[in-house]
Amino acid sequence: MVINDRYRFVFAHVPKTAGTSIAAALGSLDGTSHRWVSSAMKHETLLDLSARVSQRSDQPDSDSAVPIESYLAFGFVRNPWDRMVSIYRYLQEARPRPEIQAITSFECFVRRAAEGEPWIRGLHSIRPQIAFLAIPTRSTQAAFVGHTEHLLEDLAVVSKRLGLSLSVPHLNASSNRTSDYRAEYTDTLAEVVGDLFAPDVKAFGYTFDARPPARRCSGPLPDVIAERLQ
Repeated sequence: MVINDRYRFVFAHVPKTAGTSIAAALGSLDGTSHRWVSSAMKHETLLDLSARVSQRSDQPDSDSAVPIESYLAFGFVRNPWDRMVSIYRYLQEARPRPEIQAITSFECFVRRAAEGEPWIRGLHSIRPQIAFLAIPTRSTQAAFVGHTEHLLEDLAVVSKRLGLSLSVPHLNASSNRTSDYRAEYTDTLAEVVGDLFAPDVKAFGYTFDARPPARRCSGPLPDVIAERLQ
């Protein structure tokens, strides 16, 4: 997560959505704040942030000069089937956890995720993307949700609203960035991943057959979507 007091924005870093690249560009701007950012959680949700801000605001020494709930909150989402392959490739290449040794294939990874393998279901990246961007019953949820498939166009919209001109390098790319994710799937596996990320499929217009969304969000997250998370 990146918070900036000068330009008054909160960037929610959804895992495997070009967030490392965007965060690197945003973090270099003047006004980047560390007062509200969790040092223990790289992929903090807007709900996590809202709860922590509310708790801190009740304390006598709270910084009332930072009306963080009025900041522009935004983030990016990605085709869930493409993203699931990217998650798997990252785990295989970076090997951040010893448990990955027991995962012999992409199919094995998907099936164990669907079966509720604790270490897999505990990964931030396995959570539905909408969970990072929505705050049930609150108006402080993401004011803009973009698509990585339309990254430059959607980021230009955010930049204009903030009065910025951002250049985003591509960082932290796994090996499947230019490959056809569909080649990794059987019909059954595609259905399983669709079920795992059903909230994202419904909210953001994604289908298995095409990487770009059939129905773009590229704007505010509707209140009705946030209410479904309760």
